[in-house]
Amino acid sequence: MPEKKKFMDQMEEKLTLWKSRIDEGVEVVKERSDKIKEQTIKEMDALSDNYEKIRYQMTLLSNETGDKWEDLKTDVEKGVKDLKKNYVGSSRKARLEYWKEQMDEALDTISEKSETFAKDHEEDFQKVKDNYEKARYQMTLLKGATADAWDENQEKLDQSLDELKKNVSSLLDKKKN
Repeated sequence: MPEKKKFMDQMEEKLTLWKSRIDEGVEVVKERSDKIKEQTIKEMDALSDNYEKIRYQMTLLSNETGDKWEDLKTDVEKGVKDLKKNYVGSSRKARLEYWKEQMDEALDTISEKSETFAKDHEEDFQKVKDNYEKARYQMTLLKGATADAWDENQEKLDQSLDELKKNVSSLLDKKKN
């Protein structure tokens, strides 16, 4: 029985964490554009459904013993892992889409206001576009990553997104000056 209680407590802690992150994600995305908001809220709803399914499995698990308990335990562990993976993928995708919108808006605004500036900073424009493509590529790798490669790919995607943010912000700062 101690193993069962320990497992249930660990899964409960993980579920509480991911539920709070899903709820936070819904709140953050409300400030985004309609396109990002609509897509991300759909994904967060799907994550909430997955959460509820795991919560139900936890209820069943609390009443089981023996082989049935082991089977449900495996299902719960897999469900929590999938919940984490899907949440991380969804939040990274939302960040990528947000920075793409920011990039497009910045590039359009700067180009419209000053062709000279756009020509003088063509290399910076290209760097921003390359950053975006690199982040998209990292997102693709993350989607197909095995459990062993997940953390490494997630870290690379975060680095690409941070670089994209930095370069878009830098370009906008140059325009202000």
